[in-house]
Amino acid sequence: MMNLKKTAVIAVALLVLFLSMTNMASAQDELKPTIIWSLGEIADPESASFIYDNLKDGDLFVKIFTLRALRNFNDPGLLAKLKNVREENKLVRMYLSALLTKFGDEEGRIKVEGYLKSEIPQQRAAALNLVKLFNLTIFLDEVYNSLKDENPVIRRRAIEALKDIDQSERALTNVIAYLNDTDSEVRRMAMLYVSWADILTYYKKLPRKEQREFLDELRSKLYEEDIFTRAFAKVSLGKLGDRASLSIIRGDLESHVTFLRASSVYALAYARDFSVIPVLVNDLLDPKFTGVDRQYLIYAMKAIENYSYNEISRARRKYSNYIVYSLKEKEPNISVLIDKSATVKEFFINALYDNFSAQHSYAAEVLGYIADKMATPHLVASINDKDENLQISSVRSLGSIRDKEAATPLIEFFENKFLFKGLKLLDIFSKSSG
Repeated sequence: MMNLKKTAVIAVALLVLFLSMTNMASAQDELKPTIIWSLGEIADPESASFIYDNLKDGDLFVKIFTLRALRNFNDPGLLAKLKNVREENKLVRMYLSALLTKFGDEEGRIKVEGYLKSEIPQQRAAALNLVKLFNLTIFLDEVYNSLKDENPVIRRRAIEALKDIDQSERALTNVIAYLNDTDSEVRRMAMLYVSWADILTYYKKLPRKEQREFLDELRSKLYEEDIFTRAFAKVSLGKLGDRASLSIIRGDLESHVTFLRASSVYALAYARDFSVIPVLVNDLLDPKFTGVDRQYLIYAMKAIENYSYNEISRARRKYSNYIVYSLKEKEPNISVLIDKSATVKEFFINALYDNFSAQHSYAAEVLGYIADKMATPHLVASINDKDENLQISSVRSLGSIRDKEAATPLIEFFENKFLFKGLKLLDIFSKSSG
């Protein structure tokens, strides 16, 4: 009878262990690499060794995210360790070569250069992505050459790489030529680049005739079928303060397409159209907006915060309920209000603790876009919540904030989630079988 009881205990322990490992595996799919990514963005020197150890993980994505995370560390000891890494997976080897190049390794540089000149389009595209991810500016000439590639995927990847590694006037001039590319995705990426660049400085340097031509070019993109190209054109025209486009941009505030609406809010905020403030406040509270939408709304909020007291005070009286004036270090600062008592970041910090759990993950995500260290202790507390979506949003936002105070809690959370939990269950099994 005792043996049967012991056998039953062992069977239950095995079942619990199996189910736990299955759940852990599903959590690892996103949570584990996200923690590693966040630690890389925080780049606390004390966490470099912990991150490096994850190259031993059997999961492909964990290895890739580990190599991406290590690019932010200036540790001379890493180069020697990385040169001794042996990896079978070709994609991981490409990432490893890019990281070695980042650290000044000549052998890695030769390999990445070979990928960029490969006859295989997929390999060239992957190499351009590595140039972007690892900020490999030594390959800038190769990126410019890739703009002329017959394959539209390569042209698009080249523009995407330039967006991250080169925002010079030379790059902008080159990319503008692709606003009329035969491929719609290339046109979209070119328009995205223009919307990110310092186009106002570029525009002011143009002769009057070329200024008109450039504005006409951007205005024509407001009628593109692709909604992203239209959205990026709106932001560009907003940055230039093009009054002739404002009515069209305002029209998209009524759009059911959330990205068109969010990009209009951003464009109008840049153009100093303060009638957009109530829309911004409303949309920040609307959970149907996606991550990219929210990012544009936060950009709009930060644009408004940069305007002077006098500029905002000239806005219509009916908008005054949505703004508060305060002085920080004798410089005017305008914070958009949600409920007339808390600023945006305070509102979403409080939202982490309310009783409406569906809003928790959304609040954590917005705090990442705001990227204020005031949110760090609250997001650290949220990573231990039972809601896995909240965990992931909080971890990702801590990476966006880049507060070194979050590094140790993230490592401890990682260890408790993925290392110690399995060991504890094995210990239970061991005691049961004894």
